[in-house]
Amino acid sequence: AQEDAEYLCTLHPFLFFAMVNIPKTRNTYCRKCRKHTPHKVSQYKTGKASLSAQGKRRYDKKQAGFGGQ
Repeated sequence: AQEDAEYLCTLHPFLFFAMVNIPKTRNTYCRKCRKHTPHKVSQYKTGKASLSAQGKRRYDKKQAGFGGQ
């Protein structure tokens, strides 16, 4: 299995990141039980960036001047 992982990494560098093991449960505080208990966790992708967000408007205005970056 180790040789296969090394082979895949040399074959395509982006495949390695998809194979990272992440625990599906995590011990965190539960308000109902008032103690730490295992909770199911999942990974989320970043949502679509809004064009009207203040930071995006500020960045676009700054880039619009002479010279760009």
